[in-house]
Amino acid sequence: MQKAIFVAHTAHLAKMAESCAQESSVNCDVVYKALDEIDEPLDLKDYQLVIAYGDYAQDLKAQTDLTILEINPDFVSLLQDIESLIALGKKQIFVISDVIDLDFELKTFKLADAQIIFTKVSTKKEAVLALAQARAALADGLVGSINILKLAQGYKDLTAIPFSLSKNAILKTMKAAKRILHLEKVKRLQLTRLDLLINNIQEGILIFNLSKETVFSNVQADSILKGIDKDHYYDFVSPYFKESTDVNKVIELNGHQVLMQTKHFIFPQTDIDNYVVIIQAANEIEKQEHTLRKHTVSKGLIAKATFSSMCVNDKQTKEIVETAKRFATTDSTVLICGETGVGKEILAQSIHNASSRKAEPFVSVNCASLPPSLIESELFGYAEGAFTGARAKGKKGLFELAHRGTIFLDEIGELPIDIQALLLRVLQEREVMRIGDDKVIPLDVRVICATNRHLMELCEEGKFRLDLYYRINVLRLRVPALRDRKDDIITLFKLFLTKAFGHERFSLSDKAQAFLLNQPWRGNIRELRNVAEACVLYGNEIKVETLEEITYQKTLDDDKKAQVLPFKQKDNLVKVDDASLVLDLKSLTSLKDAEKKILEGMLQHYSIQDLCKKLGLSRVTLWRKLRGD
Repeated sequence: MQKAIFVAHTAHLAKMAESCAQESSVNCDVVYKALDEIDEPLDLKDYQLVIAYGDYAQDLKAQTDLTILEINPDFVSLLQDIESLIALGKKQIFVISDVIDLDFELKTFKLADAQIIFTKVSTKKEAVLALAQARAALADGLVGSINILKLAQGYKDLTAIPFSLSKNAILKTMKAAKRILHLEKVKRLQLTRLDLLINNIQEGILIFNLSKETVFSNVQADSILKGIDKDHYYDFVSPYFKESTDVNKVIELNGHQVLMQTKHFIFPQTDIDNYVVIIQAANEIEKQEHTLRKHTVSKGLIAKATFSSMCVNDKQTKEIVETAKRFATTDSTVLICGETGVGKEILAQSIHNASSRKAEPFVSVNCASLPPSLIESELFGYAEGAFTGARAKGKKGLFELAHRGTIFLDEIGELPIDIQALLLRVLQEREVMRIGDDKVIPLDVRVICATNRHLMELCEEGKFRLDLYYRINVLRLRVPALRDRKDDIITLFKLFLTKAFGHERFSLSDKAQAFLLNQPWRGNIRELRNVAEACVLYGNEIKVETLEEITYQKTLDDDKKAQVLPFKQKDNLVKVDDASLVLDLKSLTSLKDAEKKILEGMLQHYSIQDLCKKLGLSRVTLWRKLRGD
């Protein structure tokens, strides 16, 4: 609450001031100080404005930094003072003032039977001389300011009274006080906000004047310069002025690596000529960047799975999970091997969420899905103007987004050989350089890789770098296929059914369970989940006939349902039932090669249209498979 204090030099003035303050709705305390008490100090700690009479107001300005509102008598008040002396029978009245304007054309005039003499003084010497003249003129009445009355205290037969104040003058002063208090409130509020702002920003701020004095320093600057006397801030910082003027400069300051910038401000027609220095500790910049990275990570870059959410009954898989939990306590690179659909990413997310990086980003990258022309820019980012069509401000790569967290490189065996070389350097140096940039960006990232291919065979074929293989094969996990995890099949299937139905009110016959346990599950957990979701369409009772129909194993007579070609093996030869086709297994080099030869053989018996219809393929997919893609 903003408050003023009114210092009255007469009891009558004090009473009138209280009335005017109440009438004007001004929060104002009134104190009365007699002439012999006027020099005693005032306690002003609870006030924002002081209202005082003339020369006393001038004396207060030297004692406090508060706003002083000076109130002076008007001509009406002066006439009232003269009339009061005439009423006391005074005939020779002097009016001596150093606070009000007495530049009248008439310096002397008569009022009733009294002679009135006006004298204006500016200094104490002039005041003493004016009093001497009054005494010589046998003055018996005196109207003057407080300072004049002090000098006249020794004069006998002289009735001296201070200038009084009219109610009108006090009311005008109270209105002015109300405006000033409001402005003081606004100013203090702004100063408080400015203080909060300056002392809660990340940058340290120093201001020096031409006398090499520290005009201002905020909390952050004092923290960076801790241990240094404030009077020596200029000597400590000024050697860096030239190299940091108007540019950011990284320097070593008081044991801290800081970013420093200096501004030189000169305000014309004033004596303001200051150096403003902005310093920021490097570790604070890193914290800000880290916070920014966390807030820019989308929901797709967050690990959701945990070890506790994994459904595992199989003994072998339980041992793998326990091993993964131990791996989570380190930052070493993990290689997860296993067929497609076994849950390699679930395991990677669980490792991340059990590690010290769990609050940081989890960036999942499917290396097989990245277009070859964009792999490098997606992984490592690019600088502004790196190539045609690049974003104006450049782009962060996935490795940068994973800073402080984990990056999961799924299907790493599908990376082109040239990208493998770049990846190897990133893993070795823990730093990345954006395309088109000349600066390296340090990284703190944990790497987890996954593959469904035999990487050592790819190395032998020259399709995967051996040095990269040994770089990522630090900690190894091999997730077994679902068909080798018999104890997990039924549990997982019921879990997926519950999610699909939205309840547990379903039945699963013994024959249906036996059917599930005997399935090859080439698509592993992904295939099992798909079957469970499809069961919703057949009602709450899950029968073996339902499962046979869903998995297309009930009959092969309906070609529209035949999704997997049935094979019969004899020695090294494989014969396809639907056509007289014999393959020499020794001559086959890969699964894609076998697929290509089977399709080529079937085209000897079917048209392209019939073959596409039989196998459920589009023409484009068929031609891609025939090319061996």
